[in-house]
Amino acid sequence: MTEYVLNAELALPEGHPDLNALENAGATALVDQTLDRVGGAETEDGESIDLVRHWVGGHPQGALLLLVIDAPTLDDAEGGAEAILDGVLEEIEPLEDWRVTKCEVSLGEEEFKQKLANPRTTPGQIEPRSPSPSDDRDMAAEHSEWAERLRGEAKQLRAFSLATFEADRETAETAAGALIWCTSLILEDLFQAHEELSQSGGTAADTDDTVLWQLPERFREHYGVLFVRHMITAAVTVSNRLVEDVWQMPCCVGEALALHMIIDTAAAILQDNAGIEVEEIYEEFRERAFLNQDFYWLYADDPGGAEDEASLRSWLSTHGLDFEKWFEPLPESTACVHPFLLDH
Repeated sequence: MTEYVLNAELALPEGHPDLNALENAGATALVDQTLDRVGGAETEDGESIDLVRHWVGGHPQGALLLLVIDAPTLDDAEGGAEAILDGVLEEIEPLEDWRVTKCEVSLGEEEFKQKLANPRTTPGQIEPRSPSPSDDRDMAAEHSEWAERLRGEAKQLRAFSLATFEADRETAETAAGALIWCTSLILEDLFQAHEELSQSGGTAADTDDTVLWQLPERFREHYGVLFVRHMITAAVTVSNRLVEDVWQMPCCVGEALALHMIIDTAAAILQDNAGIEVEEIYEEFRERAFLNQDFYWLYADDPGGAEDEASLRSWLSTHGLDFEKWFEPLPESTACVHPFLLDH
């Protein structure tokens, strides 16, 4: 049995008006709660197909889902996941006319998790060899396939227009799709980190093999299980906002960091997998997406020129960046953070 990560979409019936915020939240909760009760499905040969975990994000025209399925084969995973979702919609009377419009494995995801886990490989770490013409053709074909795959996700990015990305239309669609594709990737990696830390009882300081390396290094001893739960909530929140019609900026440092992780991961995939130079492609997106970019100071060696731990903590506190406040609403934000972030 192998675990497969699938992206799925649920859509409203043809001609149905967009959901308002309350309807959106209600539908998402119903799907999420019903999936919690589902054990899985079976293949035609009676082998089990298990739903390991899931994430549901609502938007005005339906919902996006991330499913982790344990199944004998890729085809079994996709068929079982679709059967599970069909059963969920049949069980929920208000959603019985909804449709499953997409349910497919994210091909090659494991390979690129490994790439993203060590994105700064230097030329000296790779055994040099002269590329052959066939190598160039194979690389070009791989880049083209990845670009096409990412463009297929672009339509889900509703909060920003393609003009936000400083590129021609085709490249802009690829950049937009990469953001959507990476919401699932970051969430799956955070779930993985949660499982690893739950089993070990440690923090990110005890391991280098989690997505948490993308967060400010000086706080790694604080990145435990509860923190990862908070980051999952923040990542789900900003992922939902990307597929809504109107963008709502991150309203706490944690949400800003989650969006930063998504953007950085998308940039790495564009460059390494689709062969697209990304130096400026997300520059305007970053300017429009964040309420402010103060969180970048968390990555600096000496924020504000702090010379010792005491002056560092004082500077971070003055600028609302101390770790204890990462999930509290920013003073200039008019939005509310998720209740989970305030209640724990």
